[in-house]
Amino acid sequence: MGCSELQYLEHVTGTQWSGIRFCQQCLLHRQRSGALCQAIARSFTGRLCLSTREMDCPGALRALGVYTDDKKIIEDIAREAAADPQRISAIVARSPRMRSPVEAVELGNLADPELCIGYITPEVAMELLRKWQMVYAAALAANLSSFMAICSAVAGAYTNNTLVFSMGCPESRKKGGVAPGKLVAVMPRKVVAGMMQGDTECRYVHTGAGPAEKVLHDFSI
Repeated sequence: MGCSELQYLEHVTGTQWSGIRFCQQCLLHRQRSGALCQAIARSFTGRLCLSTREMDCPGALRALGVYTDDKKIIEDIAREAAADPQRISAIVARSPRMRSPVEAVELGNLADPELCIGYITPEVAMELLRKWQMVYAAALAANLSSFMAICSAVAGAYTNNTLVFSMGCPESRKKGGVAPGKLVAVMPRKVVAGMMQGDTECRYVHTGAGPAEKVLHDFSI
């Protein structure tokens, strides 16, 4: 059996990755989580399913296509950040969102995820970006934001079918357990599969070798 996309990423980055899959209903044990970033943190230690009907994070619900009216989100962010609502409106308008509402999200060590997500150092991010560039022969167009950051990165990777990096936002770094010195990387499984084609790293995973370096995560949630 060949290596999976998650195994490949774990080997080449030396850290743990989790899978994300969008579905119509929860087929796994359903867990309540107010925010997508919080559920992502939990998914590194076990599989879970999250219904968007039980989520209460406006940013995540917007990114997942459930909320279509940005007015309240803009008001909330402007108030919390003490910022001009017009500036926040322009930022929110450019934030990625799913084209159709998501009913449920499965996360964890999935056999066939639609997205792969991991927390990596800037140095590892550079190495991963180089591998991506060697296959896709392009410079990565970055769309970084400090608002609704991780959930928007998930939506952006899915809708644009590309590698996305995110530094998170204060709330998502805390709830998502993103340690200091780490950033978030999100990749569609098909993009990872493209990188695996002909990559000798995949051969090492096939032999059963573990990641180059074991990294323990401290998820502070």
